[in-house]
Amino acid sequence: MAAKGFTLLEMMLVLVIAALLVSLVAPRFGALLPSLTLQGEARTTAALLRKLRSDALSQSRPLSLKLSEDGTTLLLPPDLGDRQLPQGITALLGGGLKSLDFFADGTARGGDLLLSSKAGHLRVHLDWLTAEVSIHDQ
Repeated sequence: MAAKGFTLLEMMLVLVIAALLVSLVAPRFGALLPSLTLQGEARTTAALLRKLRSDALSQSRPLSLKLSEDGTTLLLPPDLGDRQLPQGITALLGGGLKSLDFFADGTARGGDLLLSSKAGHLRVHLDWLTAEVSIHDQ
């Protein structure tokens, strides 16, 4: 009667091949991390801008997003609290703006917030006409 299953040699060979594949693929995942962090921060910033618009409309008062001088912190109204950007990501307001503003009626001044890291640049755009927030590659 023949034994069923795998020999120790076959199992060792499969483990060696799997280890080689993991060692080849793992460094590539590390290269993706900065890009994913930047994309995640762009989505979070866009969500914060949408929340600011909603709050400005519901509270019938103007609200703004400003930046710290070094561009590493988003300065928000006190009830939301400031947001520190992840290490390696900086922000810059485009067009010489000092802030991104939402008015009490839900409209906005418009403008761009450029997020930068060693992985690249993403632009969070606030449309002046519709107050819609979108994310674009720079």
